[in-house]
Amino acid sequence: MELELLQKDRKRIVQLPIENENGEIETFDLAIWHKPITVDLLNEIDQVDCPDNETLATHLSLVMTRWDMTEKGKPVKPTLKVLLAQEIEFLILLKNAIFEPVYPKKAT
Repeated sequence: MELELLQKDRKRIVQLPIENENGEIETFDLAIWHKPITVDLLNEIDQVDCPDNETLATHLSLVMTRWDMTEKGKPVKPTLKVLLAQEIEFLILLKNAIFEPVYPKKAT
């Protein structure tokens, strides 16, 4: 196996609950790609110095490389500016999809 295979972006699917016009919740799948979660990347994330309300969006912008989000049919990059404009619940869903394999939930 080639080492570079371990260094490729990882793809995850995030299930997003969205309320439709009838007030019913529908689930949509959003594909996201992120850098491999390495010790170096975790150290970089730990060194982020920003206010608490920006921390999650900043961490995600360091990790995410792309997603299949569009606006008016055109791709949107997961930049810090774009992520800061999103609801916290959405950012938490992204974070969980990326970091769950690194920090799995403990069985109760």
